[in-house]
Amino acid sequence: MIKWDNYLISNTIEQGTLMEYQQKRVFHVFLILMVLCIPAYTCMISFPNKLYYYFNGALFILAALFTTAYFTKKMKLNTAFYFILISIHVEIGIEIIYCSTIDGYPYQRLLIMGNIILSVLFTMFSVCAYMSKTTVQISLISVLSYTVCVFITNGPFLINYLPIIVIIFTVKSLFGKLLHKNICCLQQENDMLKKEETMLIKSLQINREELFAFAQLISKDNPAENVNLLLGIIGEKARKTLFTALDVHLKEEKSRLEIIRKIYPELSPSELSICRLILQDKTVSQICEELHRSSGNITSQRANIRAKMGLQKGDNLKESLRERMRLHEEQYGPTT
Repeated sequence: MIKWDNYLISNTIEQGTLMEYQQKRVFHVFLILMVLCIPAYTCMISFPNKLYYYFNGALFILAALFTTAYFTKKMKLNTAFYFILISIHVEIGIEIIYCSTIDGYPYQRLLIMGNIILSVLFTMFSVCAYMSKTTVQISLISVLSYTVCVFITNGPFLINYLPIIVIIFTVKSLFGKLLHKNICCLQQENDMLKKEETMLIKSLQINREELFAFAQLISKDNPAENVNLLLGIIGEKARKTLFTALDVHLKEEKSRLEIIRKIYPELSPSELSICRLILQDKTVSQICEELHRSSGNITSQRANIRAKMGLQKGDNLKESLRERMRLHEEQYGPTT
């Protein structure tokens, strides 16, 4: 595809994404509305001459060709949708400018304003389809065409509506750009999450169901029957790896707890547990949650620990524990 195509049409919507799904649904609704509107519009309004019927007939043929090219996979959805919208607004522009040159036509203002209303309606489809560049282009066509009509007719009716029409199409263009930017950000985040999930599944060598079962297993307290059910979902290999890692972790925690007990034999079992959690960088609230104690109880026991260790008011409890653990390991070794 040549460069100008990407510049004008903005083919940034990838296949298989939610954006493409939205664009397809919008396009299908757009086709239904167009099939209903063009014939009805042609038959209901009394045009000044037969040239208008040729305009609308040519537009219908062009729309049919682009639609056929899309459904036969000879043209991308973005491209087909773009050319149909551009064709509609070019035809509307020619139609209202030509209408403004015909003096004495009783439905002149009705025809011009009716086409502008149709333009507003069709522009909404480009916004909903995340075609921000197309929205800007067809808005410019509509505003410029209407402005030419204002200068030709020089009537107060069309002049009074010019600022409103400029504001409407400007706001729609800005809204289209903002919507496209936001949906692109959401799509990028979604793609990143999927990529990270795939990498996590690959590195853990488990499937998606096992990953979610494992996440649910460690996310909250589960009753015994739920634990057994979740462990049953996790594969045998993953379950063995999990149990091995837990066994190693428990042995390390037990060894650390024994070292603390040897260094501070005067500490109670509860105070030893608090020391262990402090060394794990747990906050007071996290210690309360893990040991199922109140904040006042933990604070009181921390004060007892500081007193038994002989710490001064400005001494840091965690740093003091780590320093004495380090000295003990240097003297007796890490596994003593």
